[in-house]
Amino acid sequence: AVIFGGLKLEPIGMPPRQKDSFVRGINLSIKELSVADIDYVSGVFGSNTVRIKLGFDWYQDMKKNKEEAWDRLFSVAARITEKGGLPIIVLDSVEGRILRSDTGLFKSPTLKKEFGSVWGKIASFFKDKGIIAVFDLLNFPNPEALNDWYELAKAAIGGIRTVDRECRIIVQFPSYDRVFEQPLADPGVIY
Repeated sequence: AVIFGGLKLEPIGMPPRQKDSFVRGINLSIKELSVADIDYVSGVFGSNTVRIKLGFDWYQDMKKNKEEAWDRLFSVAARITEKGGLPIIVLDSVEGRILRSDTGLFKSPTLKKEFGSVWGKIASFFKDKGIIAVFDLLNFPNPEALNDWYELAKAAIGGIRTVDRECRIIVQFPSYDRVFEQPLADPGVIY
């Protein structure tokens, strides 16, 4: 049992992931996430899916190939997998200043290429480690023009597909009333 907020919580275990099983997930930032946290949320809350938010600091460290950024991501993703869970990796625009529309990410050909390259590195990392993950390209995208987000998403999907042809990719819309005119040409995309 764990005492949390004055309440005694009994662990219920992480249900095994099955084709027809339910998803019980939790959303955590890589900044404060540890292997012990994975044990806690799987044991107490029964989480079988953990959405790992990668913010601005992690994004910058990863671009510089800082080992500690990769090691931390690997350790928590591996633990989720060991527990029978599924990691969902998301670049978080709320936390990540570089991911806002005013940085030029949605317009700049250089930043678009970099964004695709970043996702290719992330996909390669997971494939090399043998970890199955879902990639959520950008949390709360906020482009001025929807087609800019469409093109940026295509670049990211291209980066991922150079190393992993089968993983699932989540593409969020800026809002429920701003959707693409046509779907992205990839059967592994979840909207």
